[in-house]
Amino acid sequence: MPTLDQVLKRRPAADIIGLLLVVLLGAVDYLSGPEISFSIFYLFPIYLVTWYAGRWPGVVISLASGLAWYLADRLDGHVYSSPPIPYWNASVRVGFFLITTYLLSELRRRLIIEAELAITDPLTKIANRRGVYLAVDAELVRQRRMGHPFTAAYLDVDRFKAVNDRLGHHVGDELLRVVAETIRSHVRKVDTVGRLGGDEFLILLPETGHEAADELLSRLTSSLTHEMRLRDWPVTFSIGVATFLEPPKSVDELLRQADRLLYAAKTDGKDTIRRAIIGEDRATPTTRPSGAASHVP
Repeated sequence: MPTLDQVLKRRPAADIIGLLLVVLLGAVDYLSGPEISFSIFYLFPIYLVTWYAGRWPGVVISLASGLAWYLADRLDGHVYSSPPIPYWNASVRVGFFLITTYLLSELRRRLIIEAELAITDPLTKIANRRGVYLAVDAELVRQRRMGHPFTAAYLDVDRFKAVNDRLGHHVGDELLRVVAETIRSHVRKVDTVGRLGGDEFLILLPETGHEAADELLSRLTSSLTHEMRLRDWPVTFSIGVATFLEPPKSVDELLRQADRLLYAAKTDGKDTIRRAIIGEDRATPTTRPSGAASHVP
């Protein structure tokens, strides 16, 4: 069963529920008479719609709340000493509701930005280490429930330090940005690309077996090699690829498995892909040059 939060995140749901609440509050406001104020309760539908649907739907609900209060006030026969007073009161309430809507929408916008920054690498604009951990942890939970295989590729830029030393750190930063963008252009929206630190990247491929992963990595490494040659950057790529038929116990265990394969690839002479199928009490390691386009047997 979907939770209330999940229901409200579906765009029409928050709008409809908020509007119904305004109508309900207006009716209660009218029935309670002029001596009891209900203004503060109109903030609830305003909060609900602004938080889940956005600023402009919140503005609409704020105006509807002001109108509901005004109608309740006029229909119950409240007599004022001067005709402009009810219009003034309604304007003040609408202004208060609109200010609340603006502040709520700004708070939500800033929280979203902060949440994104907390899991985004500022240099490459892909997931940082924390973002990778969250994505992998979510995939482990999903795989335990669904049972589909998935693949994690741990990529390292060979001779990256030489680029920094010879060409400068600004070139090294640009190299990392190109690598991140090239990887991102080859994966699906459901895949996760993250920078674990320095010149190390992780590619998480949900519901991807070893054959599909190998095809993707063949295309990716060819593109990466092409991009490096275009810019005359003397680097290659070593990759450790682990396809999990059964989920590892933790994110750290997954990273250890992939890092072990990456270390083996670098030990083999760099510019190499080393991969293994892990699960069901078996692990099948395979090695091939990372720039090769052929499939792993």
